[in-house]
Amino acid sequence: MADIKEVIAKIKPVVVGSQPPFGTYHFSNGAVSAFDGTLYVSTPSGIDLDCIVEAAHINRVLAAFPDDGIKIEKKGDDIIFKSGRRRAKVPGLPTLEHWVPVPSDGESISIDDSLFTALEIAEPFTESNSSRLALMGVHFKDGYVEATNSHMLVVVDTDAIPTGTDLILPPDTVKFILYYGAPAKIKFGERSMTFEWDDGTVASSKLIDIQFPDVSQILKSAGKASWKITDAWREAFSFVASLSDWDVYVGPKAIRSGGFGNNTGATETAECPIDDETRWTTRYLKTVLRVATHVDLGPSDGKPVPFRGDGLHGVLAPIK
Repeated sequence: MADIKEVIAKIKPVVVGSQPPFGTYHFSNGAVSAFDGTLYVSTPSGIDLDCIVEAAHINRVLAAFPDDGIKIEKKGDDIIFKSGRRRAKVPGLPTLEHWVPVPSDGESISIDDSLFTALEIAEPFTESNSSRLALMGVHFKDGYVEATNSHMLVVVDTDAIPTGTDLILPPDTVKFILYYGAPAKIKFGERSMTFEWDDGTVASSKLIDIQFPDVSQILKSAGKASWKITDAWREAFSFVASLSDWDVYVGPKAIRSGGFGNNTGATETAECPIDDETRWTTRYLKTVLRVATHVDLGPSDGKPVPFRGDGLHGVLAPIK
């Protein structure tokens, strides 16, 4: 029998809400699964049970038990946990008709780590809380993925996406994939995507059924970034940004922190090929600099400026 704590840890991030079927684990046919309304994940458990249990109950029991040697069995409608002299009982729930994965109608294809890397790069560029759902997900298009929160935008090249693909993966699904690790296979569908891992875990996700904004003109007007970021400038920005809660000013000869919120006054000399001082949101510029090798931080006319890196490009908007 597999270690129940390790099995639950694999799908625990999927469990949300308290109204069944959400917030529950489903044990069936030697596997355990969870469903949050958008993402369905199933992983082999080696546990011969057929039952549905509230996740909060199991999580609490497992936290009280030692890390190994836990046995689990069903008696009537109850699930019994045993380890040494310890016993715990968790009530089971009725069978739920909702408990089915989202079907993907595309062909399953093997992929390398490039798609996972693209998701790692794109996810920080998404909007975490927005009424515009398209900005919260990652857009899969022919040969690339892209993401934007309307202040910054990144496009990452990847050969893992088939021709004709045009879909938006929801934020919780993206976060789960980044949590679990690079999948071995992926299946693209018109209304869903399915991910498969070598350990037998399968995740099926609904999609965001909204058109992703057309950003081609923004990218075209911004042009191609030309200035290669120096190590000295990166170090100077890192120092100032660490003491800046909100914004930073980048000038031709120095970088300084802004005056909003609880900013500590910080300045460091660092040359940048711009004519005038420009103002940037600290966390957005941080995100860009994690992946960019080249960037243009001027002129200060309020228009988005270009950046580029290894297999990626995008734009960043200054604070006007």
